[in-house]
Order: sequence, then structure tokens, then C-alpha cells
Amino acid sequence: RVFTRVPVTAHDFAFYVDVIRNPGIHCEPVRNYFSDLDRIEVLDDYTFRVIWREPYFLSESMTLSLSPLPRHFYDFDPARPDGFNENDQRNRMIVGCGPWIFDRWEKGSEVVFRRNEDYYGLKPHLKRVRFRMIKEPNAALQALRKGEVDRTGLTTDQWTDQTGDALFAERFEKMQETRRVYFYIGWNLRRPLFADRRVRQAMTLLTDRERILRDVYRGLGRLVTGPFFIDSPGYDSSLEPYPFDPQRARQLLAEAGWQDSNGDNILDKDGQRLEFTFLLISNHPYYSRIAPIMKEDMAKVGVIMNILEMEWNVYTERLNEWNFDACGLGWSLSYEQDPYQLWHSSEARKTKSSNHCGFENAEADALIETARREFDADRRNALYRRFHGIIHEEQPYTFLASPYSLSAIHRRYRNVRVYPLGTDLNSFWVPAAEQQVLD
Repeated sequence: RVFTRVPVTAHDFAFYVDVIRNPGIHCEPVRNYFSDLDRIEVLDDYTFRVIWREPYFLSESMTLSLSPLPRHFYDFDPARPDGFNENDQRNRMIVGCGPWIFDRWEKGSEVVFRRNEDYYGLKPHLKRVRFRMIKEPNAALQALRKGEVDRTGLTTDQWTDQTGDALFAERFEKMQETRRVYFYIGWNLRRPLFADRRVRQAMTLLTDRERILRDVYRGLGRLVTGPFFIDSPGYDSSLEPYPFDPQRARQLLAEAGWQDSNGDNILDKDGQRLEFTFLLISNHPYYSRIAPIMKEDMAKVGVIMNILEMEWNVYTERLNEWNFDACGLGWSLSYEQDPYQLWHSSEARKTKSSNHCGFENAEADALIETARREFDADRRNALYRRFHGIIHEEQPYTFLASPYSLSAIHRRYRNVRVYPLGTDLNSFWVPAAEQQVLD
């Protein structure tokens, strides 16, 4: 049951599918996973059937991932989807039927959930959970030390330099987890400069990723070369990361026509200087430090890299409008990944899609489409490794690293275990003598 006490029915699952498949709803990154879904049939209030028109290796997991979207709360006129997209009041309400019930939300401050006492499954041990919004990492760490929060993420510098004392270890447990994620620099292939593969390869050769891993991530992560989770069988571990090689980069740029024709130490071509702007999110804990390293190294070979920081909302708007030269972002990954959303050519032609760099490649498309129909995992992963090789050669991204997830939690919490997929909040508990009551 949702917090309104309206029963969850099969109609809510059907409504979820209707919303995703409505082309006017802003959910382009999700929609492609259901492109081969034919229909959902409601047999009665508690039974529905899902029919797929084409074989798709993720059809079972996508079916099992369907979420009930309460029709009585979100219902809208399918012919006027903007009413759904722009209804801020509904977007501020969290309606669910899981182990937690939305309690309150103070914008920019905190969100509070309470345990759903009527939940049909295994109930969490904790009764209430408060998530506080603290943007500045040092302020978050201070809040942890003062007892204002019980758990917080840590930056690599905090992990290495600020939390190694005996007092901290006595009060808090530090946790290092493998993250299914990678960070990258994306080159806008719609720009003439980055439409040339040799230029993109040169940009990667001018990015000192070993130094970035050592000095920015403090060695707490792994270099990656491609679009899959580094420990998954679709990732081709035989591919070596491009080295930091300014000399080879200069050769590639010369082959692409970029040379210093007037002796001003800036590469140029047809009267245009080799200059671009790197977009990044304001005060990002890593990209704000990565960008100056890149800028310095690129200047040494005659490349001008400007740095432009902006708030998240403006940043994503620029990406959605393809209004950028280069960007810094990261992707969270599934262990079993379908690269269609990020890499298929059809996604490059859609606004607000995940293929914001405009990558289009017929051979890559064929591999992605064939893999979608291949149910044998070994054969599918062989296709993915071939696809990984194409991405490695084309360099639409300069892949940086897969950093570890770093956090600290107060030691009064028990049963805090790190699993391959992370930690499970629902399993945490606190002895009665050490429990605290939220306001």
C-alpha cells in the first residue's frame, strides 16, 4: 500500500509502462530499454502479463524491474504530457509502497523517511532515516565529527589525510567499496574540431591519467579504457590505457592539419587556433582539480583549453542542447550492461539523450543490435569486447578512472557490511542504549 492507503494494483504497473512509452514524457534514457516491449495486459487487479515483440536479453530483468506508478496520483492526459513533465508539486511528493514512507522534505536541507510498519516484506531495523544535504565535503565531515550526521561520503583527500587518526578510528568505521562507475571527459563530435578521430586520440594522449589517479584520486581507484564495468566480462581487459605522450599527440594533431604556422606557440589550422572550452560542474571535488592539470599539459604543445564551471542545472541544459566542446561526467553502470542508451547512433540524434557527445558508428550499432538479441552470455560478451575495441580506437570519451566509494559511519551502527553491490541500509541496527531519536 502507498502512504495514501490506496491499494497497489496491476493497473499501476500498466500505467508505469504507458508513461515510459509516451514520446512526450521526458524519459528518453529509459525509454530505449522498452523499445521492444509490445504491451502489458492487465488480467485482474493483481495479475498482469508482459509481452515483448522481439527477443531481448534484458527482457526478463526489465520486466522484473517494472515499478508501480500510482495512477490515482499521477494520472494525466496522454495527449498533453507537459502537464506531467512540469507538475512540480507532484514531483515533490514521493509515493511508494516499499519499506520506507516519505515523511517530509525541506528543500535544500533534508529529506526524512519513516519505516513502513505495514510493509509486506522484511522491515528495516531503523525506524526513521534523515538524509541531510551538505554540498561542501569539509562541512559534511565536520558534521560527522560533531555528531550531527552518522554517515557521510569521503573525498580521497579526506580518506587519506584527514581521517587516519586514532580518535577517528575509535568513533567511526571507514568503508571502501568498489563502485560500478567510471568518470570521463566527453568530446562533442558534432564540433568540427572533435569530429576528427586523430584530434580525440591526441586529447587522450595529452591527459596524464596516471598523474590524475595518483594526485587527484590518491590511488583510490583504477584506470579504465572503455564503456563497461571494469570487472564485468564485457570489459576487454587486454586493452591498455593510452599513455601520456605529448610527442605522439603533437604528431597526430599535425596529421590532422594543426601546426604552429606563425610561431606564437599556438597550433592553428585555416586561420583558427586550436582552442576549446571544458565544461565542468562548479566546485566538483575531482574535475575542478583535473581540469588545471589538463590545461597546463595542453598548453605545452600549443592547445588552448578554457575552463568554464557552472551549476548543475545550467550544465545539464548545455549538454541537452549539445552546446559544449568538452564535458566532464561519470556514469553508473549495471554489471550486465546494454550500451544502446549511451552509444547507439539513433540516440545521438535525440535531444536530452545520454549520447550527448554525438557518437555515431555503423559497426558499433551492428554489434549493439546483435548483442541485444544474443541470449548466450559468452557470445554476447565477445560482441561487447569487440565494441569496447571500437570505442578505444575512436576515443569519443577520454576514460579516466573508476574510483572507489569512500565513506565513514559511526560505530554504534551494527551489521554494517560491504557487499559487492554496496551496503544494505535496511540491515543496519543500533543497540537500545545507543539509539537516538530524530526531531
